[in-house]
Amino acid sequence: MAGEKPLAYSVLLNGLLKALSFIFPVIAFPYASRILLPEGIGKVSFATSALAYFTMLAQMGVPTYGIQACAKVADNKEELSRTVHELWLISLVTMSFSYSIFFGLLAVVPRLQNDRGLFLAMGTMAFLKVIGTEWLYQALEQYPYLTKTSLIFKAIAIPALFIMVRDRQDYICYGVLLVFASYAPGIINFVHVRKYIYVKFLGNYHIKRHVKQIVVLFAVSCASMVYTNMDTVMLGMIKDTKEVGYYNTAVNVKEVLVSFVTAAGMVLLPRMSSYIEKGMEEKFKEIYKKAIHTMLCAAFPVAVYFIIFAKESITLISGPAFLNSVLPMQIIMPTVLLIGLTNIIGIQAFVAMGREKDTLHSVLVGVAADLALNSILIPLYGAAGAAIGTFVAETAVFLVQYGYIKEAAGRPFEGVCWEKLIKACFVGMIASLWIKPVNLPAVFSLIFSAILFFGSYIGMLLWQKEPAAMELLRMAGAARNCKEINYLPFLKKRRKKRDKEEG
Repeated sequence: MAGEKPLAYSVLLNGLLKALSFIFPVIAFPYASRILLPEGIGKVSFATSALAYFTMLAQMGVPTYGIQACAKVADNKEELSRTVHELWLISLVTMSFSYSIFFGLLAVVPRLQNDRGLFLAMGTMAFLKVIGTEWLYQALEQYPYLTKTSLIFKAIAIPALFIMVRDRQDYICYGVLLVFASYAPGIINFVHVRKYIYVKFLGNYHIKRHVKQIVVLFAVSCASMVYTNMDTVMLGMIKDTKEVGYYNTAVNVKEVLVSFVTAAGMVLLPRMSSYIEKGMEEKFKEIYKKAIHTMLCAAFPVAVYFIIFAKESITLISGPAFLNSVLPMQIIMPTVLLIGLTNIIGIQAFVAMGREKDTLHSVLVGVAADLALNSILIPLYGAAGAAIGTFVAETAVFLVQYGYIKEAAGRPFEGVCWEKLIKACFVGMIASLWIKPVNLPAVFSLIFSAILFFGSYIGMLLWQKEPAAMELLRMAGAARNCKEINYLPFLKKRRKKRDKEEG
């Protein structure tokens, strides 16, 4: 790729972009949950989960495929423009089809009609997501631009929240602000896209060349959506909005954590696709295994810490009214690690290798497991039952993908020092567990325990000379040395000038 940016730089900016995507929910949720209570939060969560299906149908696999397709032609503006135009035409058709189904169901399904105003207000998310064309910016690794626009809309939405959401009946305003903060940047993206492509009609379009891969990726998205959102929908149908509120609180924490451990995700896809296109298979395998190793070092302690300090986390985020969310959160936390692994294997590696069907097979297994367990466990255990179903489904997806990836690119955990990771986590637990019986306020309990846990964990990794930790340390040292070297000419010139003045 021409002008290829340092991978670490792109990962850092994408991690920041992921973090920004959760700034509004993280700041808004503690306030909104105390105003709207479990019932109001449950209504918005149910609407968000239901509308996610229509958004997925409107996009039809284009977001993931678009990154790969645009990355391959990034150096040819005309061909890049043609590819984007073709994907826009596909999206226009699928979005129209999605909205026709949405309005049809809204007219006949009583459960949707109960909150018709909320669904109509939040229904713009599909349109904003489609026109945003974020996949083009990701393919071109334009993360600074995406980060800036995201920050602007979050900055507007946060003060608007405290002005507009003041009463239990303001849940529609909360839903609108969620859509605005997360999806409204798409309007700016659509206008700004002329900087990278031609917006005029080019002709010679070949839409059919995209259809096969888009359909496979859409099937993957459908299956993934079933077992990631169906639990919330089934809770709303079988139980009530309170159970949805409890469960979604745990899921919100999990999603924030997943966004950090998968920060390299969409950054790796264009780079991996480029290496595969150029026949650089060894370079591809090197990045893939390094990503697995680094993700494990990040996700493993995060899952352990938040299982231990789930109660304090829920109390801080949502208050005592949501203590029923503690058990679901503890059950669902291991999926942070599992999703991190399947994101790299199933989305980044398999899509770059053109093996999307392997991802589809694994996700279908997860769907079957999730639907079966949810139908049995949700009536019995509510939110905790949904959490068990999600955990088992994610485990099943990972096991299937592990079997495929061993054949395609070798063992993914080759070189991972499990003993060192476990020892480091154990030391972190010993260093932080004494905080729990002290009964500090939740915010101080989390601050002190996190410093002790993660400080001890990182220190233990470095003491054991764990490879991934040592490499990050070397990279930091190299950056510092480069900075010092860059100053040498300036210092020499300044010293020479001073000597001349004195002499």
